Amino acid sequence: MKVDVNTCLACEAFSCDPPVKPGCTKYGAGSPERTECENVLSCIRTSNCINFGNVNCYCGSLDVISCKAAPLATVGGINAGLDECAGRIAAAFPGVTDSKTIVNSIGDLTYPAGTALALGLCDNDNCGDLAMNECVPYCTP
Repeated sequence: MKVDVNTCLACEAFSCDPPVKPGCTKYGAGSPERTECENVLSCIRTSNCINFGNVNCYCGSLDVISCKAAPLATVGGINAGLDECAGRIAAAFPGVTDSKTIVNSIGDLTYPAGTALALGLCDNDNCGDLAMNECVPYCTP
């Protein structure tokens, strides 16, 4: 089933509260923050990891304690146990150098990853009616 992008955007506009609503567009077009945010959003929409919560999109099969102790994920790296989106999420937490800080800050909207994950949660919680083809799973940006 393919999601209708316009239906999803309309649902986000109606259902997602500020400061979540602008999503990645809160960052300037072409900025590193916007690119990082969109990379995370694309990954979580493709994998649908957000269906199990924002921490799951980083930690994957690891429990929270093990995840916090895990080495920082890298894009394209071997991130044992972590979710496939973990490297993109870590890259969208500029200046953060450990998994513990990422997990503890996963919902922080001052980071591009936190912004993308918050919008993903809004999609999942409010715009996820498969019968209406809204946002989840949102396999194409």
